[in-house]
Amino acid sequence: MADSVPTQTDNKFRWKLWAAVGAASWLGGCEATDGDLQNTAPESNSTSVGMEGEGEGEGEGHGGGEGHGGGEGEGEGEGEGEGEGVGEGEGEGEGEGGSAGTNYSTNDVAYLSQLGLMRGHLKVGSFLYENGHPELASTHMKHPEMELYSSLVEAFRKRDCRGFAPELEALSNAVNGGDTTELVDKLYESVVDKIANCESRVTSSPRKNVAVIESLLRTAGEEYAIGVVAGRIENLHEFQDAWGFTQVAKVLSRSSLFAGGDRSVAVAAQIQSIIEDLTPMWPDLADANQQLDTVASQLYGAAAQIEIIALSLKE
Repeated sequence: MADSVPTQTDNKFRWKLWAAVGAASWLGGCEATDGDLQNTAPESNSTSVGMEGEGEGEGEGHGGGEGHGGGEGEGEGEGEGEGEGVGEGEGEGEGEGGSAGTNYSTNDVAYLSQLGLMRGHLKVGSFLYENGHPELASTHMKHPEMELYSSLVEAFRKRDCRGFAPELEALSNAVNGGDTTELVDKLYESVVDKIANCESRVTSSPRKNVAVIESLLRTAGEEYAIGVVAGRIENLHEFQDAWGFTQVAKVLSRSSLFAGGDRSVAVAAQIQSIIEDLTPMWPDLADANQQLDTVASQLYGAAAQIEIIALSLKE
């Protein structure tokens, strides 16, 4: 990795990591039940980023909201060893390459993670299109033949989900064709609804949801490391992808899965705070010439903190 971590930033995240250990110890004494917690909505309509998530009710009751990431050490009894990591492998130089042999038909976390990566790409594409950057948006709108979608086709069949190839293609074509924002928004919502339907084929849990959040942030870290080198934007597309995956993780942290009892509510609050601290990493999504003092290790550090905090959750 080309990033170098300033001493002050390094010390900050070491402190946070130890704070997370203490939080995990305290959370271990709480009780957990089921309940409901709402997602939040986007705050602004600017490419200067300070958003709070999708706000579309995307995943309430079906995998925690936006269902994503690679899933690390879930231990859900699926016989897959849930930490395989997922991604696109589309030949674009992205840090999302899926592990060979991952069975998305049986590995729930990996399956939700692939869907989450798709949500992240489409989220950032939609955001850029709405804010007057169609040329940037088009690179994030994936066709069904792309590997990220095609890797799930067999899993869709096994999980009795129709998939969403027609909707995905229609959205990509609309963006590439320069159609109206209203039409693009409508097609985006249609794809999101179809993704949610495919996510609903999984019986999720707080632990599984956290595994997805953690993996999303690690993937975002990989993308950010490619996108930002020594404080300069070297790859704007990957910089944007990292934001999209983090936005999905943010929505997941507000899932109804966490709302049932003191323990899960406290875990969710801790995760939300950690992710919120990442907001300054993307001052502007469209400016390739901005100077940054943020580094990919902040995303890796956030994922590590969340992994520790999640230890207090029951399976």
